[in-house]
Amino acid sequence: MKRFVFIMLWFIINQVLAQVWIRRYDGPPNDADEAAAIALDASGNVYVTGYSHGGSITLKDYATIKYNSSGDIIWLRRYNDSEWATAIAVDANGYVYVTGYSWGFSTGYDYATIKYSPVGVEEGSELRVESLKLNVYPNPSTGYVNISYHLPLKSIISLRIYDLFGRLVKTFNKESDEGTHTIIWDGKDENGKKVREGIYFYYFITENLSSTGKLAIIK
Repeated sequence: MKRFVFIMLWFIINQVLAQVWIRRYDGPPNDADEAAAIALDASGNVYVTGYSHGGSITLKDYATIKYNSSGDIIWLRRYNDSEWATAIAVDANGYVYVTGYSWGFSTGYDYATIKYSPVGVEEGSELRVESLKLNVYPNPSTGYVNISYHLPLKSIISLRIYDLFGRLVKTFNKESDEGTHTIIWDGKDENGKKVREGIYFYYFITENLSSTGKLAIIK
């Protein structure tokens, strides 16, 4: 009887708890990243923090992402120089608090706590007015897709294209100087195979800026 009840409960829960969305974050060096904490606000926004490999210079960085209730990135902030975020909290006014430990050359590991405003600006820092400009064309496309972007500063960039199931299709990683640049995707996956027609998601990220969107491949 107990086994029957367990099976029935498992069936009911399995039918109700359907996956709504899943998002993956892979930092610009395409190296190790690990989430450590998650928080929600009253509007259904989701906040995730942890560490993200920052390359040979900064090693591990804080990486904090704010998603809306649909899973779209609202902002992404990195705090770098050998840090590891371990906890996150959001207050009633939407301010975000991230804490963890930070390496000091003369002090060893220290506490490091950051307060972000609701729009992701670090408290006490100057608001940067530059934003990521991204143009994807043609969209829909029958083959080649141009992804044009403008950078206010020299940056390591990463462009990832995913299918509807969240599977990584194609990755572009490079260092770009300040100015306007274009990446051309030939509509093929990492193995050189032409992708199927349908909807794909692109995720473009630098050390401080990001952009996401949809593109369609048609025949």
